[in-house]
Amino acid sequence: MTFSATPGCRSQSSSHQNAFRQCERKRERQGRPNNYDQPGKPPINHGISSKHQLLTRAGISERALQAKDARIPFTKNAAFFELAAEATDDSNLGFEFAQSRDTGDAGLLGYVGLNSPTVKDALKNLSRYRHVMSDALEINVDELENSATIRWWRRGLAPARCRQYMEFGTTNLIRGLREVTRHRLRPIRVTFSHARNARIKEFERFFVCPVEFGRRANLIELSQTDLSVPIIDADKRLLDVLRGYCTEVLAKHRNRPPSLIETVER
Repeated sequence: MTFSATPGCRSQSSSHQNAFRQCERKRERQGRPNNYDQPGKPPINHGISSKHQLLTRAGISERALQAKDARIPFTKNAAFFELAAEATDDSNLGFEFAQSRDTGDAGLLGYVGLNSPTVKDALKNLSRYRHVMSDALEINVDELENSATIRWWRRGLAPARCRQYMEFGTTNLIRGLREVTRHRLRPIRVTFSHARNARIKEFERFFVCPVEFGRRANLIELSQTDLSVPIIDADKRLLDVLRGYCTEVLAKHRNRPPSLIETVER
């Protein structure tokens, strides 16, 4: 098994491509033409008529998306998700997109989770190696032992400007844990710091618990029973290799001068 020099980049490229397909499927269900690959056709919502235009509006170049040593800043990823939601008139795009993902699409961090012994171990590893994915990502597991609670946030943007990405990330985490444990984890509660007034019942059906918006923190509370659920195909030897590789990636990234955007995110 091999990994790219910056594992987050390959997973981000996959996320953007899959999000395009999500947009296309959504428009098909609405009975509207897909114009992403047809320049010159009437524009879709908010003046976005192609993949290139969607990326451009988000400040992402296709070359940067495919570059071996590039990482897409969180601010641009968040903008991409918000624009995609606007383009499809789907306020639940991030939430719905997360449910169609594959755990392996998360790159190196996803494989670390796949090979952690239990749900608790996976969450601790996610927190420990979070900057493999993004310098703007913060995950606090200090309350995991006592209250089975994980809190997470992204630096650099107000909650209202990264709603889709936060809903995507939280949903993707629970979906992924259910997939690798083959167990229907049922959080006790889920909260988001951004506001939402519509379609909340869809979130509660997926998470199978109360879901609140406009709260103080992005939070997932699990039961101690769910935390101890084993990950079915975990491989300790492979996990040791992956953790070593995460350490190398983080060291390499720390030694590289940050871009202006990364400096602002920090």
